[in-house]
This record gives sequence, structure tokens and C-alpha cells, in this order.
Amino acid sequence: MLLTPRLVAQLGRHQLVPRRRVRGRFVGGHRSSRLGASVEFADVREYVAGDDPRRIDLSASRRHGRLQVTLTEAEDDASAQVVLDRSASMYGPKRRVADQIAAGLSVLGARDGVRLWLAEHDPLANADRLGGGWTRGSGALAHAGLLLQGTGGAHVPGTQATTGQTVGASAAPGEPTGDDDFGEGPAGRPDLTAAVGRAARATASGPLVLISDLLYDDWDATIRALGSGRLDVLVLQVLDVEELRPHLLEDVRLVDAETGAEVQAGGDEGTVAAYAEALRTHLDAVEAACTTIGAAHVLVPTDVDLARLLLAELPALGLVR
Repeated sequence: MLLTPRLVAQLGRHQLVPRRRVRGRFVGGHRSSRLGASVEFADVREYVAGDDPRRIDLSASRRHGRLQVTLTEAEDDASAQVVLDRSASMYGPKRRVADQIAAGLSVLGARDGVRLWLAEHDPLANADRLGGGWTRGSGALAHAGLLLQGTGGAHVPGTQATTGQTVGASAAPGEPTGDDDFGEGPAGRPDLTAAVGRAARATASGPLVLISDLLYDDWDATIRALGSGRLDVLVLQVLDVEELRPHLLEDVRLVDAETGAEVQAGGDEGTVAAYAEALRTHLDAVEAACTTIGAAHVLVPTDVDLARLLLAELPALGLVR
């Protein structure tokens, strides 16, 4: 079970919303960048032949000395998109939390629809896969659950795996993760920048959400790709509590879950301090990159209070009401 019935009921009373005006494909409930037929006043202009006489504003006509008609705002739909990083380092507890967040966002965005993009790398085919699909309406949560359990997807031509070094310690492929519900992930990392760019070019006009640990070398290119679509962007950086607060007081072997690279670290206070400084530098850089493109950034530990994240932090950012 991804979400408790109580949390689902709470989420059902709220809605994922854009912070800016949208230009959707269908009539909806969000402020549009176009003029339309809602009851929300926008402006007045001079009457021209063919205008609906019912829109004549008598008060404005008297002020201007000529017939004026009322212009109202349009309201469009604002379907959202969620890109999930399914790289090797995003398995175990991080994948569990990422899936729970995606399921919660599917419930919050059920009215307009949410497109889930599952980006993973197939090491056998040496190609990336973009799985997922749309969730919408009363069956959004159930459909999201099926999509998140699936592994299928179309190969993305021309994309190759990228390599990188993690800042934090992750379980190596083949090593137990302590979370058997989700098993082991594929080796390698998908080209998340390409996946994000594809989502940013899609016709959906609602928020674009990235769920990733951002623990790879060219994460900043991914952030820049998020900003190319001029959408409301939310970056949820999921890190394991062991990555945030590692036990490094004994000698440890750190293994990059995606490259297999190993580093022996001596367990002492100096190592702990150096790790904490490197992590803080990385998190500050991610925050700054998100600010540059106008994106909201939220650090999500794997022991997150999901209800607080979805029903308190996201509303505070103006993305849920």
C-alpha cells in the first residue's frame, strides 16, 4: 500500500495547482493567459460588431461615451507532470518514498491529470527507458500504483548512460538494501536531462515535478532543462537518512551504486566533518540552481512525514490548495 486510506481521503480534499497563468488545451479551473468566458473580470474594450450584447457594460459605456463590453478571464486545465529518477541509487527506501510522493501527487492532480515519467536505464540494451503514463479521475491512485510497479517503457533513441560519483554512501548493486519490497535497481543511470527535456516540451501546462537524489555529476544540466519549459517547477530531492547522517566513526567502504567505484574512508571525526561539508556544499548548489530557474526545491529525507510534505509544505509553496 503506497498511501494510507486516511491520507488519501485528506489529499482528496485538495488540488495540485499552478502558480502562474496557464494556457491549457481544454476548459478547466485555473487562470488562463487567454481571455474567455469565466465570471472573473479582466478588462473592458469598445464594442465591435458581432460582440454578444449581453456583455455590454452599461457603467463603462457611460464613462467612455461609447459602448463597452466586459472581458473576462478564461479558465484552462493544468495537467501536471512528474519525472521519477529510477537510477540505481534511487532504489530501496528512496524509491519507496519517491513512489509514495508520486502516488500522492496523482491524487492531488486527479482532476486535470498527472503524467508520470519513469526514467530508468536498461544495462542489457544500453539504452534508457521512459515508462509511465497518465493518471486521471477517480482511478488515478490505482492507475498510478500499476504504473509505478511496471518496468516497461519505450527506448529513447540516442541516449546513453551517464556516470557519476555519489556524494553519499549507497548500497552497491547486489547488496541488500533493507527494503525488499522494491528489490534491486538496474545498474547505471538514465539520461535524466533528456527525460526532463522531453517532459518540458510536452503540452501539459501544470506543474513539472522532478523526484531525484541529484547525486550525479551533471545534475545542474537537468535543473536547467527543467527551466526550459517555462512551467512551475518543483524539485523534490530525496536522500536517505544514511546519506544525510552517515555513521562514519568506523572505517567504511563507500560504493557508488551506479558505477561500482569504491572509496575506503577512515572513520573519525575529520571524515564526518569533511562529508558534512561536501554534502552541505552540494545541497546549497542545488538550491541556488533551482532559484536561478524559479523552481522550488525541497529536501526530502526517507523518514519524511508524507502528510506534512503534501499537505503543509507544498501548499506553502503555492502548489497545492
